[in-house]
Amino acid sequence: MRAWFVALLLTCTLAHAGKGRRAKKAAQAEPAATEQAAPRGPQAPAGVDWTVLHQTWLPTWGTSGRHEEQIVEELEPAPALLALFQQVSRLSWSDNVANFPRIATLFDQMNAWHEDRNLPWRYGVVGVGAQLGIRVFHVEHRLPVTNSSLEVLIAGRVDSLNVGANLVEWPEHSTVAIVPLRAVRNRTVAALWPPLDPSDDSEVAQNLRRELDLAVAEVELLQQLHFGHGEVELLQQLAVPRRTAEQARTAIQERARCSRFGVSRIPLAGFDAGTLADMAALPSTGACPAIRAEELTSFHDYRDALTDPAALESAIGALAAHALRPIVRLAAAGPSACPDGGTCDAWRAGLLAALSTPDAPVAASLIVCDLAVNGVGQAKTLEDELSVCDAPAGVADEAAVLYETEFGPALAPVPGLPSHLPVTFAGRP
Repeated sequence: MRAWFVALLLTCTLAHAGKGRRAKKAAQAEPAATEQAAPRGPQAPAGVDWTVLHQTWLPTWGTSGRHEEQIVEELEPAPALLALFQQVSRLSWSDNVANFPRIATLFDQMNAWHEDRNLPWRYGVVGVGAQLGIRVFHVEHRLPVTNSSLEVLIAGRVDSLNVGANLVEWPEHSTVAIVPLRAVRNRTVAALWPPLDPSDDSEVAQNLRRELDLAVAEVELLQQLHFGHGEVELLQQLAVPRRTAEQARTAIQERARCSRFGVSRIPLAGFDAGTLADMAALPSTGACPAIRAEELTSFHDYRDALTDPAALESAIGALAAHALRPIVRLAAAGPSACPDGGTCDAWRAGLLAALSTPDAPVAASLIVCDLAVNGVGQAKTLEDELSVCDAPAGVADEAAVLYETEFGPALAPVPGLPSHLPVTFAGRP
């Protein structure tokens, strides 16, 4: 299963749009062998500024063609990686859409080059219209999967592209699964934070709080004190203003077609003063206002309630570490259950493994329910089969039976889970 969304390219009809010097590049001859394997070797080259290369130059080149000279110059100390990039460049300038499968294979080889040299960078390439969306990940944690050659990589995004990522990605021809930190953070905020509202006396909210109490006790017992009752209490205090702000955002989005104004997400720290002032200047009355006065007030109230943004980041990072328990099982189970590809559905295997997480069944159900509500196909199927969204205690036993029936023995625990995750990376929200 290719995680790089090849399907996005089916709508593309143009070659790599927007790049300069098209005629010169299109005229370059393509070598007979464009997909040679990256040389193996333990030495990481010195003198490469990986940060500027990955935050700016490479992603910008993918969508505009700019910075190619800088990329070539920067990669001169790494001739094997440079050769792979140059092959990508020739294919991209020739016909970005038609050559996408070969380009994706070359990026797989670039990933292997970084892996061989124990460097933390990984690439994910997707089709963005007729252009290349080059996402760059920085590996924060490596988790080996028991009885498997697979590793789960917990990674932060360093590029600035407005291109999303799956909750889990399985690069083709690879022995790693990538879990993007931003995706974990988003699912944590959307699925696990709202039930911490103290006024929520539903059974699922009570069960999640009990599950977190056990997780806190476990972490404190291990003296991994990032996650404690203080973080849970802070999230409880902010749950109501956050929920009210999210309700306002949803209402604004529902009017976006007629108001021509939308709010796709609320930053973790709330909107800054400048953004709130800009919103205040928008139409607030009439049949379809951009933002109503009470909606703007809810954004102010959330920001005013947040007196310590760093503490909130720490608390969300702790909660995200709990969310990681089922998410890592999802990542590990897909390739493990489907080692040879074929007709095996890696997403179904992964979601069943996540739902059967013994120490986080409620968190797992809330996350899978959120995926189903947001249109993830296999999550919707499992919601229909197991009524995941209506199971306040989770569906761990039922999911475990289905997993063993369809995919074999239950997944072994994945050791070494971190007790805290960063929710921002390299200044990126």
